[in-house]
Amino acid sequence: MAVTRQIKLFLIIGVSMVFLDLAAYRTLMWTGVGIDFAKGLAYCTGTVCAYFLNRRFTFRAKGSAKSFIAYVLLYLTSLLLNVGVNGAILRLLESEGEVALAIAYVCATGLTATANFLGLKFIVFRERRLS
Repeated sequence: MAVTRQIKLFLIIGVSMVFLDLAAYRTLMWTGVGIDFAKGLAYCTGTVCAYFLNRRFTFRAKGSAKSFIAYVLLYLTSLLLNVGVNGAILRLLESEGEVALAIAYVCATGLTATANFLGLKFIVFRERRLS
């Protein structure tokens, strides 16, 4: 599959999972679940759905326990990367104003999305493609 198509599918699935996360978060809060638990459960819902959608459609790979564990480790690593880059850029800019926050957010998110795509393509789903 062409890399351009994979990138497009990865982005479509990623944006869709943000909306799923938000919908699950708000629904759980509406039903009386506490904010922190609702956010954690909603995030996990989006992350797990993204695994299955990216596995099947973006990378057309066979799933396994090993690939799911690699996926979880990749996303935990990228979470640390995201938070670290965001904080480093804010310290570098010596500001927490709206412009600095936007710059840090875009840089951290862009780097994390790139790292996730490359990690999925070359580590998590590198083996056993579907025909």
